[in-house]
Formats: sequence, C-alpha cells, structure tokens
Amino acid sequence: MIRKNRKRAGRLLVASAIGAGALGAYALLVEPRWLEVTRTTIHLRGLPQGLEGLRIALLTDLHAGEGTSLGLIRRACRLTMREKPDLVALTGDFAADDAESFADVLEAIGCLRAPLGVYAVPG
Repeated sequence: MIRKNRKRAGRLLVASAIGAGALGAYALLVEPRWLEVTRTTIHLRGLPQGLEGLRIALLTDLHAGEGTSLGLIRRACRLTMREKPDLVALTGDFAADDAESFADVLEAIGCLRAPLGVYAVPG
C-alpha cells in the first residue's frame, strides 16, 4: 500500500513538473510574441453623428525590453496602421525598466499616424 502511494506521488510530481515547464515555456516563448487585433463596435445613444464610425486603436503594455523586442513593437504598429484608425491611444508601459533607450521605443512607435492624432500616457 505504501509503495503504491509513493508511486502515485512520484507520478503526480513528474506531471506537476511537466505542467510547470509547459506553463513557463508558454510565458517565455509564446505570450511575449503574441499580437492580437480585436475589433469591437460600441453603440452609444446620443453620439454626435460626426463621430459615428470613429475608429480608435489602442496599444497598451508594450514593455520594450523585458523580452519584447523593438521589432515586435514595430510589427504591432504596422498591424495598427493597417486598421486605418482615426485616433491612436497608447496607454502606458511602453518600456520595461531594462529597456536600453526610451528614444529607441519612441522610434519604434514613430510610424503611428491618425487624422485625429496619436495620444500617449507613458507610465
């Protein structure tokens, strides 16, 4: 009986280690390179007719450095521009503490253009 429980505990330990390794690999190799374009339509009563169909692009938590390359950020900006937004908002965390240069981050997002402007909150 004790031998059976030890064997079961050993299997559980191995399965847990494999699961933790897979989760770690996902966190390091997949998620930092994952870019997603999500389109959402919001209906607002009383919206002025001139704002009907307004397209707003939102980029957030770019975290340049910390494993996120400037190349990936440039790719995110290209994807954003393909959406032809009327306004672009960058809502913080452009660069991680280990980013080499904030100027490089600004250069990477420099292709962002929109008729109503590009607005950013860096922190």
